[in-house]
Amino acid sequence: MTIRYLVRPMHKTRLSLIVDVVDHSDSGAVERVREDMFEGGCAHGLVVGLEEVIVLRDTFVDESIDAIKEEHRLPTDRLIRGEGSLERRVELWLRDMSENWRMALPEDEWAQVLLSDIVPAVISAEIDRIERDAA
Repeated sequence: MTIRYLVRPMHKTRLSLIVDVVDHSDSGAVERVREDMFEGGCAHGLVVGLEEVIVLRDTFVDESIDAIKEEHRLPTDRLIRGEGSLERRVELWLRDMSENWRMALPEDEWAQVLLSDIVPAVISAEIDRIERDAA
């Protein structure tokens, strides 16, 4: 089972960010998010595994799924801190990012890569949690 968070600007229907929480951030998990980003016209995605967070972005170099690229790999335990299950920590982190990203985003230089795309996608956003099959 994969836990998915769908992030959209307040009172809008188009998604700004798709976040999948998985046990292992493998190529299959990345492809599922890329496909759903492409189908839904969503420009940003995160695949959050126990070890790393994979950041995906639509580069808009063309109108194909190939325009959605893996941009960064960040350490999960340093980006998404706290107690409890990974799913719960991700949900709290997304809500914190939406309300006050300056407090939620680590000040480390490696985390600053999220400033240009992920932070704007989640500011003041509605966040919905759904469960979905991993396959």
